[in-house]
Amino acid sequence: MCRRTQKLLLIFFLIFLFLFACKKEKKSSIEITFISPVAGYTTSFNDTFHVAAIITSDVNIHSVAINVYDQNSISVSDPLILAVSGKEYHLSADYAAINSLLPSGDYILDISVVGDGLNIHKGVSIHLLGIPKAVQNIYAMTRTASNTLNIYSIKNDSVELIKTINSDYSGCAVSSIYRQFYLCGKTAGGINCFSTDDFSDVFNIPPPNPFPLQSLTSFTDVDEKIFISHLNGAIKAYDQSGHLQYDTGDDPYFTPLKTYKTEDYIITQLSSNLPGSDDQFIAAYFYPSGVRRQLVHIDFDAVGFDKKNSDIIRIFGTRNGYTMAYEYSISQNFITLMQNMGFYNTRDVIKEPDGKYILRTESGLVEYSADNFTALTASSVVYDDLVYDDVDNIYYAARPGHIYKLNTNLFTVSDTINLPVSDSILAVRILYNR
Repeated sequence: MCRRTQKLLLIFFLIFLFLFACKKEKKSSIEITFISPVAGYTTSFNDTFHVAAIITSDVNIHSVAINVYDQNSISVSDPLILAVSGKEYHLSADYAAINSLLPSGDYILDISVVGDGLNIHKGVSIHLLGIPKAVQNIYAMTRTASNTLNIYSIKNDSVELIKTINSDYSGCAVSSIYRQFYLCGKTAGGINCFSTDDFSDVFNIPPPNPFPLQSLTSFTDVDEKIFISHLNGAIKAYDQSGHLQYDTGDDPYFTPLKTYKTEDYIITQLSSNLPGSDDQFIAAYFYPSGVRRQLVHIDFDAVGFDKKNSDIIRIFGTRNGYTMAYEYSISQNFITLMQNMGFYNTRDVIKEPDGKYILRTESGLVEYSADNFTALTASSVVYDDLVYDDVDNIYYAARPGHIYKLNTNLFTVSDTINLPVSDSILAVRILYNR
């Protein structure tokens, strides 16, 4: 065979190999064709709507699932899973995206099909309306003369004693998302979590030993964690299952007091534990690492925090009987006195949606504007606790044996809820449906 013929045969052989290597096997496929709902369909969470689609496949189909996802591909409802067989299926089912917590917005209705070795998804954009936020229950925490704690449920102005606890008290909070009530003792009670459905125990965390002094210093709605400060210097946070999620670690030189959380930091007041020292500091801890970034010396007691921007934290404090407004720069680790608001001690601070602050003081209620530095007396009545209801735009204010509904303009009483006993009211808390 001549050299030229050999070359031609080699070329044909290589071409054959190339064509053979490039030959594609037919891949199995599943096709999903939506019939209903169409893109842009609007319904509400928890409402039933019809889902229909034609599914064809060249492999056996094992299951079809319907689910709803947010724009980050996170499931927002439980899926409906249907067991099927064959290579063609006409989906026709009623489905409801059950979720009372999420706001109105655009979501993805997803159909997923599982076949032999395949899992195919196809989605359509729908608009879901959130369930309107509403008050489900009001709780009042009272203390008897024998230091027993009672929790009262107030629904439709009907008052019912639902829990009696032998514990001391440092704070309480309610999670509307997880439907839980948190109670924190100071030295003996530990941290108790109850279900708001029947007030059964969810978890209990005993007080630390040998440093039992603790306080519930913060509850964040952003990630629904409770923050506890301990005498041994640690700030710890727990989730809805009682699992530890954050810990600054023990620090025997300081006791953390009032605490506030931003996206990146835990801001707290630290009190020195050194013998003979009454030094006070504002400290910033990184979140979520728990490492302390810095501290700065102060000469006041912090009673309230609020984020002005990513760098500035507004601090309300009391000093020698006066209430002061400060601004704390995290980047500069510096505190600036903004205003002396007057001669009264402030217990706590509430921020309204319009940016106005209401100070609950030992002399009554004070309305403060940080924009124009005005502090005006809103009410001369002294209350034991004050909480804002952003649904009905009212305040619930507590005095022994009574809870008052106050309007937000003149702080006059619009209604009174009478408890069956005249015990002191430690706290009023609101449970919403979401």
